[in-house]
Amino acid sequence: MDVHSGLCICFCNANGLTHKIHDLRTFVDEKKPDLLLLQETKIKNSFSPYLPNYTFYRQDGPQSPLSGGTGIFVKSNLNHVELFVPNLNYVSNTIVKISLANQPSIVIASIYVPCQVNSRFMDDLDKILNLNNSVIMCGDFNAHHTSWNCKRINATGKAIYKYAHCKNLEILAPPTPTRYGPNSATTIDLALTKNFAYRYKIESIPDLASDHNPVILNFDFNIVPLIVKRQKVSTNWDNFKNHLNKNVKIIFPKILNSIDLENEVNKIMSDITNAYNNSSRPLKHHEELYLPPHLRELKTARNRSKKVWQRFRDPASKNLFNRAQARFRNAMSEFNQSMYISQNEQLNIYDGTLWRRTKRLKSKRSEIPQLKIPGTNLPWKKRKLLLII
Repeated sequence: MDVHSGLCICFCNANGLTHKIHDLRTFVDEKKPDLLLLQETKIKNSFSPYLPNYTFYRQDGPQSPLSGGTGIFVKSNLNHVELFVPNLNYVSNTIVKISLANQPSIVIASIYVPCQVNSRFMDDLDKILNLNNSVIMCGDFNAHHTSWNCKRINATGKAIYKYAHCKNLEILAPPTPTRYGPNSATTIDLALTKNFAYRYKIESIPDLASDHNPVILNFDFNIVPLIVKRQKVSTNWDNFKNHLNKNVKIIFPKILNSIDLENEVNKIMSDITNAYNNSSRPLKHHEELYLPPHLRELKTARNRSKKVWQRFRDPASKNLFNRAQARFRNAMSEFNQSMYISQNEQLNIYDGTLWRRTKRLKSKRSEIPQLKIPGTNLPWKKRKLLLII
């Protein structure tokens, strides 16, 4: 895919790469991805995988026995650089940063989360997300959740689902399974995106000699994303309606084949996107009242229990309301603390944010004057006592 019009990423758990490089070369010649992200490469340090017109970056796993490991093949004509994040303890990763024409830089990471992983593995994901404004993490997360068409939910899937909602990440998963076992089929190969709201197509395809299907993820740059931080905008829906009424003519097109249908759908999507962009504005700092989904759920549960208590006025309902209120209050406290920490981590000397924060903290506060009673010269403690009385 032309890098100016889109980005094609393929990712797959190779389950060993040493004897599959020729199969991989045939696959790449056919699909021509811009980046190929691999997990569980299981290769020796002395083995150097090679694909024509691609540059390979790797982080090998244990050598005895061979296990784990990640790698990324990047088209050699892409402007890119490899990144290293120190002190990642739980997640295997290989990371590159690419720069495309007329696009901000993008950090792309090949991720492998082991089946038995420490619950603090999300600390590693945090470090990767902090590398850049736009981040794409693809790989085998070993995460089961019904939100991406798994039949069950495991601890890792539950943690990633909650993590994505807290961090405003988008979870991209194909509609069909990515791993096929002897008696099971499930989706555990996912992509997590941060501030990358382009239209995309993702699919799992039956190819390569692995128990995991390769996943093809195509982003379309021809359509401008709505707004990257969708929750931090204010939309005037009257203007949205008026824009559509004024600029979109309702006609019944002649659709003779699938190409005509695709063109009409793209036209409708473009009209809706333009109307939304022209009717929305970013929220100012003092207007941002966004709550992530898990807090909205707690708030809804709190309000529901409050309504029940106000209706029946019995001790049991009051107890349930108090518990719901405590859960919501604790979650809000944690959210505010995480937002404060996140804001501090983003401070830097180049755009002046660090200086402005320091200046605000160092500025002297005006002293509160003493309380006075007109016409009295009593000592301060006695004047205070009189005022209280």
